[in-house]
Amino acid sequence: MNVIVNKFKKMGYKHVSLYAVIALCFVLSVFFVHHNYSFYERPIAKVIKTNLENTTELNDMYQNEDRLFTQSIIAELQNGEEKGKLIHLKNEYSSSGAFDQEYRIEMIYLFRLIRRQKEIQS
Repeated sequence: MNVIVNKFKKMGYKHVSLYAVIALCFVLSVFFVHHNYSFYERPIAKVIKTNLENTTELNDMYQNEDRLFTQSIIAELQNGEEKGKLIHLKNEYSSSGAFDQEYRIEMIYLFRLIRRQKEIQS
């Protein structure tokens, strides 16, 4: 520990300033990455609540056993005209996860299509 303290004491003002600017840039970039929803044209939603509704056992054409799950999701829109409103979604995913995934709370989801009339609540 003393070695690190001694190195900082030997550094000049320019080096300390440079490291401080680099650290500040790093912190600002992390903040920006986690709060840049307004720069996307497509709707982005944060998953608030999930509920597993149905589980189905199935076999594919190669007799591999798999499970298909149906999940209901409540998500909050993070950008666009309906920012802050809740949307209800259905998600189907398999235990193999080959072409789909389970959504969990706090996950961010980019939507390709939103049925705005019935699914958005105040």
